[in-house]
Amino acid sequence: MPNEPDPQNLTPPANPGANPDPAPTPPPDPSSLLDTPPAGDPAPTDTPPGTPADPEGDPPTEPSSLLDDDGEPTPFGADPVTAEQATAMELPDGVELNAEQLQPFLDLVNNANSRADIVQGSLNMIAEQQNVAETAISEEWSATQNAWRDEVKADPTHGGEHFEKSLATARTVIETHAEDAKSLKELFTLTGMGNNIHMVRFLNAIAAATPGEAPPVSGNPAPVPASRAEKLFGT
Repeated sequence: MPNEPDPQNLTPPANPGANPDPAPTPPPDPSSLLDTPPAGDPAPTDTPPGTPADPEGDPPTEPSSLLDDDGEPTPFGADPVTAEQATAMELPDGVELNAEQLQPFLDLVNNANSRADIVQGSLNMIAEQQNVAETAISEEWSATQNAWRDEVKADPTHGGEHFEKSLATARTVIETHAEDAKSLKELFTLTGMGNNIHMVRFLNAIAAATPGEAPPVSGNPAPVPASRAEKLFGT
């Protein structure tokens, strides 16, 4: 009886004419600086093969990652704007450069990481300057009104002991001759002219030039002499 093949050994016999199995492909080298090299491989350097190492020179610089945040940002790829450059720029007619505001604005422009930062910072600076301007205007207005009041009180004709009487006379002129006394008083308050010595003098001058009503005559009136015609022809 012929020998049967072993069922546990079914590997086909080698074919002498067939090509042998190809050698396994080695893993590819890391192509990204963010990849981690396999353990045991030397760290990559920028030195070309065959270049001798310089033991006395500076060590080679390792390539940095694009994700590193070291160093000063240069968002626009331009040199910082200096104060000399800013002062040499052309300004609109009638506009003067404020030296105190220049440096904070240059710091904003040179240190901004984006255009949005410049816009936001500029809006903050504009709002701050508006508040400063409004405060200065309010303080100047109050100082002017107080100075005008003091001038009226010190006036030799309408101030001092005549102060209250002069104001009462001015108010009487307004109430008597103004078509709309309330609106005129509001106008004086809005413009501040109600505190000005020239307006007080003007209203008192109107009062002095306006004839007043004659007081009523008491007793019997004096007889009026007859005219010549009445004497010749009678009444």
